[in-house]
Amino acid sequence: MGDESVRGGNGDDGRRGAFGLHAHIESAFVFETWTRNGRDAYLVAAGALAGAAFLARTDQALFALVVGVAIVMRGDDTPGVRVRRAVRFVGPALGLAAPWLVWNLARFGTIWQDSGRVLMFREQALAESAGNGWWPDLSANASKGLFDYLLRLGGFESPALAVALAAFGFGLFFAVRMKRKPDGGVPATYLLFASGIWIFYILIFRQQKFWYFPPVTAAMALLLARFATYVDTALEDRPYRGAGSGALVLFIALGLSSHLPGVLKTGFHSWQRVYYDAALDLKENRLDGVAADARLGAFNAGILRAFSGRDVTNLDGVVNPRIMSAMRQKNFGAYLRDAKIDVVVDHQKMIAMYGLWASPDYARGFELVRRYETPPFAGDVLALRVLPEAVTP
Repeated sequence: MGDESVRGGNGDDGRRGAFGLHAHIESAFVFETWTRNGRDAYLVAAGALAGAAFLARTDQALFALVVGVAIVMRGDDTPGVRVRRAVRFVGPALGLAAPWLVWNLARFGTIWQDSGRVLMFREQALAESAGNGWWPDLSANASKGLFDYLLRLGGFESPALAVALAAFGFGLFFAVRMKRKPDGGVPATYLLFASGIWIFYILIFRQQKFWYFPPVTAAMALLLARFATYVDTALEDRPYRGAGSGALVLFIALGLSSHLPGVLKTGFHSWQRVYYDAALDLKENRLDGVAADARLGAFNAGILRAFSGRDVTNLDGVVNPRIMSAMRQKNFGAYLRDAKIDVVVDHQKMIAMYGLWASPDYARGFELVRRYETPPFAGDVLALRVLPEAVTP
């Protein structure tokens, strides 16, 4: 892959994520329609939408797999009918995905993305360097996902409050089932898909990012709506039925509103504003000693690329296969010079972390241009000049 192909960043993640979410939810809706009316034309449409979701985000392939298995395992048809129906679903999905897969195979010799390989390699190496076994790493990621990501849908991050709400929900569930079950439900295929996405990133990539989990958030929203139907059913024929439903809405609204001032002030990720400020400094040439044609490198390249108006070379290996080679050979610092990177802009901790795959004098190969004060949990963003060779102490 030539150098031109590694410039830029991941600035279109928002568009891809939103489109992938929309496409796979539409596919799930169309598939559920098929389960009710049995018209196979819906399978074709659901498959095409699943293929579109895959082109937006390749992890959405799990959705097509779950639905395909569900069709094959459906017990009210003969095996031959089930297989033909699975083909009607999978065929359009593959038809949309095949040109992209074939192009990757012809161009790069593989359909496996650099991002997957480098992230697995990196997280495995970090876990080994920290001396963590697989179970502590897995359990830490799982608890982080449960209490830091999934529960944010309702705005409350307290485990105690979440457990209390879950206990109330289970109690209400069993109480209502003794009377009658509310109409509707959350498709089991979608819950299995969302759970699979969460487990996949814990087990394979050993990390969790918000942009990995739109399906999980959507599943949580569906479960929340389902919970609301149980509240409504449990309180039917009661004079305070409306008050009960209103209390649920108020409870969630209070949780979300408690985070709203901070979100309006700094965004969901406060460090993103820092990258935006750095991008504007680069655009307006406000960094001393950084020429207008200086070559930039960043591990988090999206915001810098989108707002600086400059080409930014990706350094975390997600769209740059040369990084994996440099990491394996432990010459990441030498790679920066070979690639003629003039300035690196990123979190201090991220820049330092890649010293694990560099020579011992890695840290002496930079000169500070500017430090951007950043929230403590993220570490300051630094603009560092890459020196022609490491400075001898």
